Amino acid sequence: MEGSIVIFLKTICVVLAIFSSVAFSHELPSIAVIDFDATNTQHEYLGSQCAEIIGDAVSNTNIFIVVVDREKLKTILDEQELSASGIVDPDYVIKMGALIGAEYIMTGKVVSANIKTTTFSGYGVDTTTVTYTIKVRARILDTKTGQVVFSRIEKATASKPSTGKVKTSEDGEFSDLIDKIANLLASHIVQSGKF
Repeated sequence: MEGSIVIFLKTICVVLAIFSSVAFSHELPSIAVIDFDATNTQHEYLGSQCAEIIGDAVSNTNIFIVVVDREKLKTILDEQELSASGIVDPDYVIKMGALIGAEYIMTGKVVSANIKTTTFSGYGVDTTTVTYTIKVRARILDTKTGQVVFSRIEKATASKPSTGKVKTSEDGEFSDLIDKIANLLASHIVQSGKF
């Protein structure tokens, strides 16, 4: 009898946990993260990389439900002959939100992505330093009104000294910097208290 009471209580706890998590998840606003515009840089791949990394960071804040993964979102946009480039028009944002079922849309722009190499020769040593800098603007738009409800620009820089024998990966360096920016953006989104 005592064993069946324990099993009954455990079952109730599991059921309550499931229902509370389902109820909680429905209270969270939904957001879709679309590729960032990186067409003004020599590194256009950074647009999708920003969306993926920043989208993950935003999802991990637990203040949004990310409703559509980026591949499905791209398919929807392609089928409707829409693109992320029209995202500044409020009517466009409202239409897009209705299509994808999201309360908010996050997008942005890679404002700049630069690689600078500096060489120093002296004292019998040649040293090269490669500096990576990326600046990203992120925006969250309300799909009911089409208005920007959050906007922020973040910049990150990293320098890697090299003696010429060690080559750094451009993709990896920018990815690490985007990760830093993503964490900063996620923190500012939470601190804004708007969601």
